[in-house]
Amino acid sequence: MHFIDRENFEEAPISILEKLKNSELNKKWAEYNSARINKTKKPKKPESAWNRDVIRNPLKMLFLKNCGYCGIHTDIGHDAQVDHFFPTSKDETAKYVFEWTNYVWSCSSCNRQKSNNEPFLNPCSSEEMEYIYFDYTDGYYRCKNGTPPDIISKYNLTNQKSKFNSLKRPESRELLYKGVQSDLKKIDRYYRLYKLESKIHGNKSVEAKKKEKILKSKKQDVIKRIYAGHFLFLINFLIKKHTKNNKTFPYTFQELLDESKYLKNN
Repeated sequence: MHFIDRENFEEAPISILEKLKNSELNKKWAEYNSARINKTKKPKKPESAWNRDVIRNPLKMLFLKNCGYCGIHTDIGHDAQVDHFFPTSKDETAKYVFEWTNYVWSCSSCNRQKSNNEPFLNPCSSEEMEYIYFDYTDGYYRCKNGTPPDIISKYNLTNQKSKFNSLKRPESRELLYKGVQSDLKKIDRYYRLYKLESKIHGNKSVEAKKKEKILKSKKQDVIKRIYAGHFLFLINFLIKKHTKNNKTFPYTFQELLDESKYLKNN
């Protein structure tokens, strides 16, 4: 699980959600939630307006169509759901029913298992994500030494009540890590060779052209992994970490994501 920057996301449907908060529909949700919490006669269940495309589409873009809990690709028509981070079933006054910061893009497996359990780790909390690290030796996410008890408690519940670290997710992440690391090292190598050949013989030389062709091929390997759609925030993390240690690395995650056309085509 990696930090997802909700605060600086410019396409959030805030005005639409504000209207819904002040609508009769929100009042109906308050009545409905109050009845089921207090075990009184429930009125007809109101519309789940958070499933409207004007809300779902920005949310899936924010999360890059990845489940906010386990990281797999999930999309409309591919088992994607809008999860209420603070469960609707506990929200007696419907305060968070139409709250943008309460939505997490989720696969059905995680959403179903999470149910009304809380508090979970919040992928949009930089404070919480600061204490979670990716263990490249086995693909698990774990707590760092010195993690505060309340975050450890959230971690344990997330571990128990989602696919965060289960159902072969860690194995898939470990394999992805190894593949991406290999790809990035090859890109580094052929970029340096291309720049060297270009400096000595010019970028139109036969050898420079050969190195450029191989470089483009290695770049496409990473783009293919991005287009596959799984664990994109992990890939982003790995590219940023690699770039930090290799200042001449020629690509950013955003450039590769845009070139993959993943968000448009998947």
